[in-house]
Amino acid sequence: MLIILKPFQAFYLPCAARENLKVLTSASVNRLLTKVTQGGLLAATGVEFVHAEQTYVVNVTMEVVLCAGYVASVSSIISGKHAVDIYAEL
Repeated sequence: MLIILKPFQAFYLPCAARENLKVLTSASVNRLLTKVTQGGLLAATGVEFVHAEQTYVVNVTMEVVLCAGYVASVSSIISGKHAVDIYAEL
């Protein structure tokens, strides 16, 4: 039996109690920060975004999870280990 989870169920709920997790609503991503890995893949290293009219840059060492809402319903997962196709321009 195939079970399809929404990003909220798959990513947020299992980690909701973590102290190093903060979820922002009404934030807009300007760009993903990337690098080319030794294997030649493109990997996300961070995110530049706007929240409450201020621009922020967050750098990561593990993963960047980018989930779009109803207007841009495609959800993408960009991992520091694996590159996944991006289906919509930001």
